[in-house]
Amino acid sequence: MLLFALLFACTDGADSGGPLPDGACATTADCAGDLECSGPNDWRGCGIGPTEACASDADCGTDLRCHVVSDNCSADGFGSACDAACTPDTCAEGLACADGACRAVSCVADPSLCPAHQACDPGSVTASTAVYDRHHGCVDVACADDPACADGLACVNGICQDGPGTCAEVYAVP
Repeated sequence: MLLFALLFACTDGADSGGPLPDGACATTADCAGDLECSGPNDWRGCGIGPTEACASDADCGTDLRCHVVSDNCSADGFGSACDAACTPDTCAEGLACADGACRAVSCVADPSLCPAHQACDPGSVTASTAVYDRHHGCVDVACADDPACADGLACVNGICQDGPGTCAEVYAVP
């Protein structure tokens, strides 16, 4: 099975021919031709699937636990893997050992874990959430326009982001 990720090659307004002189966009409708609006915080993918080895301890062998692991190929930055029980010093940064398994620290316990363009919503992660989807609780903020976002943020593709989008060409990566 081939997995595809969208990668964007940025262009400036002069190259894009887009309706905005500086090449900025809020949606793909602001871009010319086959270009799409790419926000600074849009997930780009990495060309391979996310690490989702287990959804719970039941998916792991005897004496193994299902741990949250950092994963750049996952949209939320986390995946899962089976491994021996953790100790307080064996989990990666942003993770903590809880009942023998590494888990993402909640944004309630450490609000600095959420970037400026996201909000803390601890209810977005529950005990029944698959381990590979157990993130810090930081979620995108939906918006209809820039004033709906916090100061300094822009509404791009319906979510608040660190700045305006750029009209870009989309490339499929096998």
